[in-house]
Amino acid sequence: MAGPASRAACAGLLLSSLGQAADAPSEPRRPEEVIIYGDRFARWDHTRWYAEEQLGFPTPFLLFGRVNTEARFTHLQVRAVFLCDKTWRRGSKQFEVMCDIEAVAIQGLLFDSAHTEAGEILRELDEDLSDAKVRLYVTDSGKIENVDFEGFPATDRRQEIRRENIRQIIVRLMASFHLKLPEPSLLQDGQWVEYDSELFLLPTSLVMISGSRPIYGEPPVQPRLAGMSGSQLLHQLDTYKGMLVVQSVGEGVLSDTVVVGKCASGICTLVEEESYYAAKLNGVALYDPKTGIMTERVFAVHGGATASSSTAEAMVGGSYFHTGRIRQLDERAVVDVGPTGVAAPPGVAAVGGGLAWVPME
Repeated sequence: MAGPASRAACAGLLLSSLGQAADAPSEPRRPEEVIIYGDRFARWDHTRWYAEEQLGFPTPFLLFGRVNTEARFTHLQVRAVFLCDKTWRRGSKQFEVMCDIEAVAIQGLLFDSAHTEAGEILRELDEDLSDAKVRLYVTDSGKIENVDFEGFPATDRRQEIRRENIRQIIVRLMASFHLKLPEPSLLQDGQWVEYDSELFLLPTSLVMISGSRPIYGEPPVQPRLAGMSGSQLLHQLDTYKGMLVVQSVGEGVLSDTVVVGKCASGICTLVEEESYYAAKLNGVALYDPKTGIMTERVFAVHGGATASSSTAEAMVGGSYFHTGRIRQLDERAVVDVGPTGVAAPPGVAAVGGGLAWVPME
């Protein structure tokens, strides 16, 4: 199955747009320069963005239809265009930002091809996201502290769970914006360290357990819990051809606790099964020195299960990857996000006009 881009390809993807390969020699070092900005929230002033992500789950991820359908996915791709504006100041260092989704597409690979309703599930989510807005809670240091929806229908427990599961996917999409700067009001050549980045969090899903087996759409609700045992990113900022280039490398340990319902003689209990993933990240971002806005970013996270993890012991799953990209768009730019639907796995021919899975680079 396709994994994330290699380190050289990931870093080179943006640098090549500046006319330089990732491994080419850099310009001679100049005296250290400090650039100070008055508005650290300028990137949310009526700006348009294209964002994409590709996720490979260590265990199948559940998505629910509106009525009595569900499907498990091993991989998802999301592409979206949205327009963002600041809406509410939350103290001196935070803002609430509302992003109107102009276009979105979701493609997935199925864990079980017998789920013939999976395409309709994705199309329903496409429709609901297209009618919704994404609310971001952002800080002046470049962090995305939380993500929520406005206008996404959730009138009962099933719909709330359906909404939350797709929110977890959109959280990963918007995490591309998360890059904590050393100081809120300045950028300067050099290095700094960021701890516990949002890019090192696994997406979680809600599963409902009832009777002798998991039943989707019935109480009680049990979550998959994800956490971070610790992560560290090293950021390096340099100036190249009039742009500020931030290259990032790092590693962390991700945890994934699946709450499983096990039943015997009509009595069901919940058992926690834990897995840990040693993950590495590589990425590069471009900042406009005139505005201090991160105009483009690409990154890749890849994690493999540690020897003591339940997925490693069961010889299933065992890896997680997340690749992402954002790019600021011109006011009139037109971007085709593609179709929504279930794709044929790599190496398998799409049948009857179906979608072919094209890995994101």
